[in-house]
Amino acid sequence: MKKIVSVLICSISAIAFSQEYARPIPLNSVNKSELEEVVYLKDIKGDYQHYLGTWQGTAGDKKIIFVIDIIPRLKVTWPNGQYYYEDRTFIRYKITNLNGVELQSTLNFDSKDAHLSSTGVGLDEEKLIFIYYNEISTGCTLIGQIDLIKNNLDPNQLIYNFRWEEMFTTENCIQMNPLPTEAFILTKI
Repeated sequence: MKKIVSVLICSISAIAFSQEYARPIPLNSVNKSELEEVVYLKDIKGDYQHYLGTWQGTAGDKKIIFVIDIIPRLKVTWPNGQYYYEDRTFIRYKITNLNGVELQSTLNFDSKDAHLSSTGVGLDEEKLIFIYYNEISTGCTLIGQIDLIKNNLDPNQLIYNFRWEEMFTTENCIQMNPLPTEAFILTKI
């Protein structure tokens, strides 16, 4: 009887493991929309390490603080039910005016709820790309792309670039955007 129970437990464990096993492959090595098996897009080469931490900069009349975190092995599910895992970075931010008055902050948000999620490292591995997505209570949906580009002259700096996904964001909604749209320098602190 003990032998039967042991075999049964091993069989159930093997089935459970096989359903959750995801073969690790490097970031940017496949097109995510063409995945045919469950994989784990892992930061094998450490591409995200340069970007992690706290960064600050000034854009116009605003001071910006970004905290970049990583969630390893995040499960991502497509609408059709297929899924994969990936290491994904998120930005939580705080924006103040130059006098220190807080205008907006997501620092207390869970990383996954902070409106800024990475889509991956650029193919040249010199920039980290984030999608900004925010549904505002007024019915506006803001969608934009942020590129954080390595500054080859100073490893403690990133160049911030922002662009709207104009197909999804209307002009009256853009006025509600808290993030800078002009390029500026972020310095690691």
